[in-house]
Formats: sequence, C-alpha cells, structure tokens
Amino acid sequence: MVITTVQLQSLAAELSLTYVAGHTLGCMWQKPHKEWDIQYKNSLLLNKYFSLYEELSYAMNQGDIGCVKTCTILWIPILKALGKHKYTSHMTTFLSNVHFVYPKGLRRAIHYHMLVNPTGKAMKWHAVNWCVELNNLFMKTSHYVKYGRKGVNHTIEWILLESPLVQTYCMSQSVVQKNFLHTHLSIKHADPNMTKTFNVLLTQLTN
Repeated sequence: MVITTVQLQSLAAELSLTYVAGHTLGCMWQKPHKEWDIQYKNSLLLNKYFSLYEELSYAMNQGDIGCVKTCTILWIPILKALGKHKYTSHMTTFLSNVHFVYPKGLRRAIHYHMLVNPTGKAMKWHAVNWCVELNNLFMKTSHYVKYGRKGVNHTIEWILLESPLVQTYCMSQSVVQKNFLHTHLSIKHADPNMTKTFNVLLTQLTN
C-alpha cells in the first residue's frame, strides 16, 4: 500500500492532536479528579517536550536562527519551572536586548552570528559557545595526552617536540581574545562565589 503525501500529512496531524499536549489539555484538567488519566496526560506532556527538543535540535543543526529564537521562547518557562533561573534570566535578557535595546546594526550582526558552521557542511551548524568550549578543551588537554597513544607519538622526544606548539596555540588564543576584548567570555572565567554555599552549610551545622 502506497501512502500519498496528503495521507501522510493527515496522519501526522491526527497523531499530533491525539498524542501531543495542546490547547485541549486545560479542558482535561477541569474534569473531576476521578476521571483523570494521569498516565495519558503525562504522555501528552512528554511528547510535547520531545517535539520541542527535536524542533530546536533540528533548527540548530540546519542553521535556522529564526526558528531557534522561537523555540528558545518556549523553553524559558520550562527551564524556569525546573529551577534553572540563571539560564532563563540570561536567555530573557539576551532576547530582549537583541530585539529592543541594541541599535539596528548591532542587532543584525548578533542575529546572523548566533550560529556558526566552521566546516561549511549541511546540518553542521553549532552555537558559538560550543566552539568556544571546544577550544577550551583543546587548550586544557595536553596535545600529547590527546594523541600520544602508543609508538613514536608516546616518546619523550615527541612530547618535547610538540610542547612548544601547544604553548604557541594557547598564546595565539589569548592574543585574539585580548584584541577583541573577549577575555571575559572565553577562557578566563570568573572566580567562584561560594557565599551562598557557605551560608547554607553554616545553617545546617548550627541547626
């Protein structure tokens, strides 16, 4: 049996309306408690969150910046409900600044550089922070530990030969960051603030 595109779209719409949480979920909660189907409602919400994650992941890989921003708005209340207030605060501030605070030219520059594609291949777009963290990994991980598995690459002579290259790479990274005033955004992280942790610990010890 061959399924046409129209039939496939109709089936997808029916599955979405039946098994993904939508506007009808509120009406279901208004029914008497004895009539609740908790397992079914949890499945509806779970499928909704999975769909949101799939849409965000696909949009990021494809480089669809507009769709990424739309999905981000939907994820803010979800993360806030999970107690991730730091993430939600930064995401809300970022979107507000990009749309209402920054000048038009700066807004355009930020908008078109939210995702980068270093390889130039399809479905290989990444968030800028992922590339920064990857560079941090390369700088923190010694070159000979990463590649020196066995044989000649594991000898002391090879390590001594490669060490200056690692130092040169680190220095070039620092020069670029200082020239573009990005030191506070990449490898130089802020000192940890343990005040809240110590206060909680002190409260537990005194009780």
